[in-house]
Amino acid sequence: MALLIDTEIRTVHGIKPEDTKSIIDFLQGAVYCWYKNRPDEWFSMRDLMGGDNYYWQGTPMLELYEKHKKNG
Repeated sequence: MALLIDTEIRTVHGIKPEDTKSIIDFLQGAVYCWYKNRPDEWFSMRDLMGGDNYYWQGTPMLELYEKHKKNG
């Protein structure tokens, strides 16, 4: 995974390690898909997971969403 030097991945408590790995893999796939289809456009997390991409049923992102929803 290519990250900027000043970037960090924070630990999310309350999610199993295998779910965290699935989320990271899913997000890496989303980044690859964006870059493949829009190589000259910058993007943000909101572009990848917001707007029309809000329906996370059947994806690893649902576990993270449910955790945050439960915690308010």
